[in-house]
Order: sequence, then structure tokens, then C-alpha cells
Amino acid sequence: ILDVQIDGSPGSEVAITKVALSPSQNNVAVVTDSGLLWIGTFTRKLSHYQLDSEVVFVSWCGEDAVFIYLTSGLANLVHISGVVEVMYGISPIAITQECDGVRVLSRGFHDLIHKVAEPVQEIFKIGSMTPGSILLMASQAFNNKSHKADEYVRMIEARLDQAVSQCIAAAGFLFQPSHQKQLMRAAKFGNSFLQGFATDTFYQQCQTLKLLNAARHYKIGMPLTASQLNNLSRPVLIDRLIARRLFPLALAISQYLKLNSAEGKNRVLGHWACYKVETSTADEAETARQVS
Repeated sequence: ILDVQIDGSPGSEVAITKVALSPSQNNVAVVTDSGLLWIGTFTRKLSHYQLDSEVVFVSWCGEDAVFIYLTSGLANLVHISGVVEVMYGISPIAITQECDGVRVLSRGFHDLIHKVAEPVQEIFKIGSMTPGSILLMASQAFNNKSHKADEYVRMIEARLDQAVSQCIAAAGFLFQPSHQKQLMRAAKFGNSFLQGFATDTFYQQCQTLKLLNAARHYKIGMPLTASQLNNLSRPVLIDRLIARRLFPLALAISQYLKLNSAEGKNRVLGHWACYKVETSTADEAETARQVS
């Protein structure tokens, strides 16, 4: 039972029209018929906001903000601190809550609204002097054959391991392959000055980025984030590809991950063979020859 204490006159009654739970299910957002958005936990209120029109969609955007779309055509991002950001030009057909944000589907567009990850902020914010940011500048200077690369490395010599970790972590949160390569090259550059530091982490991140970029390709159409892939798990990703009849990619990922035959190659080929038999228009002999 949720006891929502609404600020109002004594004896007033309101009806709850919409409820949304955060991904962790620790926070809740409630919309009432009076147009009040109440945000809190199951024991206390965190914030509230009075809306000026009826709510169409309400969904959590991570754990820190609530995304709401109104009949007026505006979308608001209400933070648990009380800060409200108004968003224009969004006409969603459907909204899906994800573990790290909210996915907005509209005519011709597929948007993912989520909080910028901490490692990305630390490296790319204006005037940043964090180890990861300086290592990125050192890598760029080295590629440009500039002597400043040595100066930058000396600035973070005592924190080089932290710089490498920041670059590797930030690469996983970016969507553009060019930005990913930029950060991973910086991490590799910094790792060359260390004794085997983060070698396994670097390899695992390269593997994860390759999987994400393959799934995000426009012909595949699965724009997952690193957090979503971790929650989904790699075997389930292969199951999703099989369900969509994307057998070549499912087989390639199984082989790339070096899964055992029962969970990987044989399973994918088994599903492909069943699909081939069910949909084939050729005679039985020809179908058998194609499957074999």
C-alpha cells in the first residue's frame, strides 16, 4: 500500500491516474487527476510538480528523473531535486522505460533519453583536467606528432592507471564508433606506459563495443546501451537475434564469443534449419540438400 501525502486543503480528495516505478523499483512517480506529479520513495516524498495539462505518458528516466509527455505536445523531464526541463519537438507514438533511460518512438525517429555517464562527463566537460581528459589530449597530440604528448603524460604520470580506466569506461557509453575508437586508442596509448594494467578490461570492452556496434547497425535495428546489454546478457541477445531470424549475425556472435557448440553454433543452426523447413517452397529433396 502506497501512502501518498498530497499537499492540499484539509479533507480534499484526489484520484491517482498514472503510476510509474523506477528501474530499481525503489522510487515511484504518481500523477493525480488534479495535475500533480508526486515523486518519492515508498516512505517519503522527494519532489512534486504541478502540471498544466493532462499526462499522456509517464516513465522514469534512470533513477534521478521522470519523463512525462502532455496533451499540450510538450515533454517535461522532472528531476527528483525539483528541477524541470522542458523538451520540444517530441511527438511520441510509444515510450518504453529502460534500465538507464527512456526510449521514445515517434514517426521517423527513435530517441533514447538518458543521463550522460559520469566517465563521459569527466572527460568531455569544458575545461576538464581529469586524468582521462589529459590522456585523451596526449593521445591526440601523439597522433599529430606533437611534443606536447610527453608533457601531458608527465602531468598524469602518477594517475595514469586512473586515466586509462576512465577512457575505457567512457568508451562503453558512447554510440559513435569514431568516438569509441578515439577513447580506446587513448587507453591503449596510456596502457603502454604501465606494466600490464587493465589488459583484461581493455579486451572485454573491445569485445562489448564490437557486439554493441553490430546490434546497432541500421540493418539490425537494436540500439542497445552497454547497461542494457549487461542486463539483457549475451545469450539473450543471441536469442533475440534468432527470434528475428537474423541467423548469420547470431552465428557470427556465437563464434566470436567462442561459445560451446550446444549453446552457440549448433543451437543457431538448429533454429535456422527449422525455419528453413517451415518456409521452404522447394521440394523435400532440395530442402534437405540446402539444410545439409
